[in-house]
Amino acid sequence: MGILFRFVVSWMLDWFDIVPMIQLISLASLGFDLKVDFIFLLVQKNEAKKARS
Repeated sequence: MGILFRFVVSWMLDWFDIVPMIQLISLASLGFDLKVDFIFLLVQKNEAKKARS
C-alpha cells in the first residue's frame, strides 16, 4: 500500500512538473515566432523605404 501510494504521488508530482514545462515551451516558441515575424516585417519595411528613395 505504502509503495504504491508513494509511486502515485511521485508520478502526480512529476506530471505537474511536466505540464507547466510544456506550456512554457509552447509559449516560448510562440513568442519566438512572433519576434521573428516582427523582425522580418521591419526588414521588409526598411527595404521598401530604400527602394522608394
